[in-house]
Amino acid sequence: MPRRTEAQRARRASVRQMLKDASFTQIGRMYNAGKISLSDLRTFYSDVRSDYMRQIKRVEKSDVSFINRPEELPTARELKNPEDFIKGIADANRFIQSKSMSTVTGRRKVRDKAIATLHKRGIDVVNKENYNLWVRFQKWYDNAAKQYGYGSDSPEIVELFEQAEEKGADDSTAWAALFDKYIAGDV
Repeated sequence: MPRRTEAQRARRASVRQMLKDASFTQIGRMYNAGKISLSDLRTFYSDVRSDYMRQIKRVEKSDVSFINRPEELPTARELKNPEDFIKGIADANRFIQSKSMSTVTGRRKVRDKAIATLHKRGIDVVNKENYNLWVRFQKWYDNAAKQYGYGSDSPEIVELFEQAEEKGADDSTAWAALFDKYIAGDV
């Protein structure tokens, strides 16, 4: 692969500076005004997609992995028109700018703050090791079982979480079975 010329490196740096924090609307305006070309979009998209995927892999390898993993962005070859590149760049920018979502340090701060808040509310069963399980459990509860009238931080739900954790229940099917037994008075 031939080396980039000084002019190519300068253009790439200039485009990166223009697009790195830009929104969908801002990128669209720059493209429509002729400030950036389709080639610029393609090049920057490849760079920012790489950054996006790298951040996702870092988070996945950490102790604060995703509950809902962000979708993988398509490769530049898979995109067909300028709007696809603009949308992909804006999506990647939004993710990368959200340090509480895209960095291990930011995610740890969010987790630790949430645990401290839970402890202040008397929910001491949640710790760094079971925090992701607690979040998944709460999402399940909000979607599937809230109709029974318990608050998501009620003693009954906390007790159910403790039982689920004890029994190794870590998915919605197992939680639903435990909850049904709880409601029936079998637990």
